[in-house]
Amino acid sequence: MAAKEAAFREVPAPSRIGALRGRWARVEAGAAGKYWSQLTAVEFLNSSFAFAALAVLCAFPFLAIAAAATGGDFRRQSSHAWA
Repeated sequence: MAAKEAAFREVPAPSRIGALRGRWARVEAGAAGKYWSQLTAVEFLNSSFAFAALAVLCAFPFLAIAAAATGGDFRRQSSHAWA
């Protein structure tokens, strides 16, 4: 009987992290959690559009440098191809 009482006393009390996890689980289940998940999805789309805009803005200078490095004018080369 004493061994059972000693084992019962050694069980730690709920930690603060465990309590916070429980509270966060309740928040995620409610309206605030649904709103938060939608905000993170919007943030992902915003980041995607920003990355695409950066890629487009970097493409034009890269094409200009590539054309200058090849030593030709793209307009003259394309006009000869059609003639």
